Amino acid sequence: MATIEELREFCNQVREQRRNDIKAILNDYLETYFIANPRPWRAVIGNKNCKPIPIHRKFYVKKTRKLYVKKEPTKCDFFSWPDLQEAEIREVIESLGFVITKSCISISVPAHEKGKPLTFAQKWVKKINDNYAVYVVTERKKARAYHDELISSLCTTSVEKIKICDDYTLFQDFKFETTMSRICSNYLKKLLLDDGIERYLEEGEYKGIRVMK
Repeated sequence: MATIEELREFCNQVREQRRNDIKAILNDYLETYFIANPRPWRAVIGNKNCKPIPIHRKFYVKKTRKLYVKKEPTKCDFFSWPDLQEAEIREVIESLGFVITKSCISISVPAHEKGKPLTFAQKWVKKINDNYAVYVVTERKKARAYHDELISSLCTTSVEKIKICDDYTLFQDFKFETTMSRICSNYLKKLLLDDGIERYLEEGEYKGIRVMK
């Protein structure tokens, strides 16, 4: 027969496991939304553009107790907190180095102080931003390749589709169709503008690509 002490020890073990689960869930969340889909972490306290990240939007609670009850999601990219009281969940999140703001769980991270060890949260900020920096370099490399490809395509355009104007040459209805990220697209646009190449519109309607003299 189990004793009351053993029962209480069992209860404590369950509680501790669920507290540990919060850290594991945060690992999964950060991996999914910042590493697998690269984006920077700007929610660093002291930064000009610091805006706490509302992570509660990606969490739901299976039981109708409290803590932002939502309908159970159909997508696999949502997460649920372990069955703990809201105050304890917040306590664990803060113990990992996050700062919670607002009544919903929105988080930011204090800037690292030189000489102090990185917290769990600060390690993730470094990992996220390092990953994003590599991603940007990669996407800009793709943009330069697309730039060269587009120039080559313009050079092989049928002359019947080319209109000569006073200050520019218009490649009418020119299409350069390829899937690219926003980072890549924006950098490609900059490279082309630097060369005097841009999309040409009339009354909001796309007419083609124009190359300035």
